[in-house]
Amino acid sequence: MKIAEGKIAVFAGTTEGRVLASRLAGSQVAADVFVATAYGKEGGTIEVTLTRGAEGLCGTVKDDGIGIAKEHLSHIWERFYRVDAARTGGNHSGLGLAMVKWIVEVHGGNIQVESVPGEGTTFTYVFPER
Repeated sequence: MKIAEGKIAVFAGTTEGRVLASRLAGSQVAADVFVATAYGKEGGTIEVTLTRGAEGLCGTVKDDGIGIAKEHLSHIWERFYRVDAARTGGNHSGLGLAMVKWIVEVHGGNIQVESVPGEGTTFTYVFPER
C-alpha cells in the first residue's frame, strides 16, 4: 500500500522541550510509519502523535491494519524476524523494528507495542528530555 492511498494523521501536542536525539526521534517515527503502511489495510489510517509527558517526548504510531498475533509480539524486535513475508510480498528484510528499538534505546528511551489481530497496532515510545 502506498501512503497516498491511505490516510496519515499527525497530531503534535507540544512544541515545548528538547529531546536528546531530536533528529533520530524523527527518523524513528518515519521508520514506524513505513512499517505501519506496509502492514496497514487498503484505505486504512495511520495516526502519529507527539506529546510532552512527564518522562520526556512521547510518541505513538497507531494503525488500523492487520495487527500482530500475541505469540509474535516478543519477537518483532529481533533482527530479520518477519511474522509472514507473504503479507508484504517479501519486500522487507525484518530489520526495521530492530533498528527502531536500537535507536530508541541508545538514546535512553523505551518503546512498547500493543496489537490486536484484525484491529491494528500501536507503537508507543518515549525519549528523555535533555
